[in-house]
Amino acid sequence: MATQTMTDDKNNPSALNVDDGYSIFKYVLIGALVIILGVVAYNVYQNNQEASFAEMGDNLYKFEETIFNPALEKKGDADFETLTNEFGSLFSHPASKQGALSVESIKVADFLIANDKVEEAKNILNRALKFADSDFARHFIISRLGILEQNAGNVDGAISLYESLLKQKMTVMEDKVYLNLGVLYAKKGNKEKAKASLDYVVEKSKDETLLKIARLYLGEM
Repeated sequence: MATQTMTDDKNNPSALNVDDGYSIFKYVLIGALVIILGVVAYNVYQNNQEASFAEMGDNLYKFEETIFNPALEKKGDADFETLTNEFGSLFSHPASKQGALSVESIKVADFLIANDKVEEAKNILNRALKFADSDFARHFIISRLGILEQNAGNVDGAISLYESLLKQKMTVMEDKVYLNLGVLYAKKGNKEKAKASLDYVVEKSKDETLLKIARLYLGEM
């Protein structure tokens, strides 16, 4: 009588083919290797990120000590071309793509604006906005750009910037944004939108200065 083993019994549901067992082991091993490689890759990425930000920190310190702080002391006599060129070169660093220059960009732009270097300031703010890593940073960058566009008479550009702030998940100083929009809508002759924005300020704001301005514009409608 022929002897039949379990591995040869294709009709036995409990039989396990040796090749099937090997295949399962192979896939488990591959899965484990993928996980291990993923962890290693993540750790390498994190280390590279930390090293990149540390290097950017050193670059910013050098920029402040050798260029920005001396420019602050000289004020109107500062070398603005060197200042903007040197700061602009920092945007080529990988860490700038992760928002590392957001705060410094605002500081430099404010200094440039105070010294009537508006176009240079706009250029820096627009570059910083492209890589801003939070709604908070975007708010302060866009707010400055909105003021610059408003001062330049570009009402539509300013409105577009302020409206973009209201589309963010987190809106900082929302009453101030609505006030700016209300004033700009009024300049455009859009009384309906102007009134809606100014009414929002009156209903929601607790800032007496903003309330006073909103009521003043509403009284003139």
